[in-house]
Amino acid sequence: MKKLYMNKTTIRALMIISICIVIVLVLAFSGVAIAHMVVFSRADYDKYDSDYFLVYDDIDKDKYPREQIIVQSGENDISAFLYVVDDAKGLIVVAPGHRDANDIKLYEI
Repeated sequence: MKKLYMNKTTIRALMIISICIVIVLVLAFSGVAIAHMVVFSRADYDKYDSDYFLVYDDIDKDKYPREQIIVQSGENDISAFLYVVDDAKGLIVVAPGHRDANDIKLYEI
């Protein structure tokens, strides 16, 4: 079996390439982690732009009464609204997801 001999220049080039690869990987993973924290951070919505979104104040509250429910998820409380209709034939669950508020999806129902 033939032995592979490398001179100092080849070893130095391999070290530089290896360090560059590690730096690129660290920067890439750090960038993704920072972007994830920014995009998926918690948000509280006290006021909505009612000119743009349909909110609960815009609909007939007597026809579509609702009650707020709280679901425990680990250390977090997730708020939701239960719309009760007497002659309902089913249940619609609206889960707006990250950074959306419960009222924002009313226009889709």
